[in-house]
Amino acid sequence: MMEESIIELPKVIMKRDGLGIIHFNYRKDVEIELEDAIMELSAAEKLGRGKRCLVLIDLTDVKKVSKEARDLYSGEEGNGVIKRGAFCVVSPVGRMIGNFFMGINKPMMPVKLFDTRGKAISWLREFV
Repeated sequence: MMEESIIELPKVIMKRDGLGIIHFNYRKDVEIELEDAIMELSAAEKLGRGKRCLVLIDLTDVKKVSKEARDLYSGEEGNGVIKRGAFCVVSPVGRMIGNFFMGINKPMMPVKLFDTRGKAISWLREFV
């Protein structure tokens, strides 16, 4: 088991749990822009100690993700940091963002949508 670590950014609190899964917990009603995505990937790289990591991204409180941010996450930069991504989508807006990301952006790394955090964590645990 790894020790837990936390990084707080303006729009998200990121936490590496004991299994090494990095949780993205966004603040209420945020809009993620390219600058946010750059900071988040950098923080995930630190939390993952330079290795590609498993991430759980909770989109519940996210209002919007810009095209540029989605492109960064789904492309080479995101793939260099993220090994697998689980999206927790309990709100209609979160589900729309998750479906849009998977369908339009076609991320390089495996990603999957879940309606509960528990299901998302169970899926990610298969790859620890």
